[in-house]
Amino acid sequence: MAVGGHQAYSVLPEGYLGVCEVVDGDDKILAVAPRDVAFSIASYAISPDGGCTSATVQPAPGARVTHTDLLDWML
Repeated sequence: MAVGGHQAYSVLPEGYLGVCEVVDGDDKILAVAPRDVAFSIASYAISPDGGCTSATVQPAPGARVTHTDLLDWML
């Protein structure tokens, strides 16, 4: 997904439904969230209000969830 030249990526294996990390272009973890929430966070992160130039959703099996929805992450 791209927004104004900023890019969101997914490196999830096909069929992966577990917990995910969202990391920015500097490999800083922005959130650990359920898969669908992680995609919402990555999309917002690359928007003009989100402030990131890129975001990647990657598997994080066994990781503790830090955010349960987009609003939780935004606050």
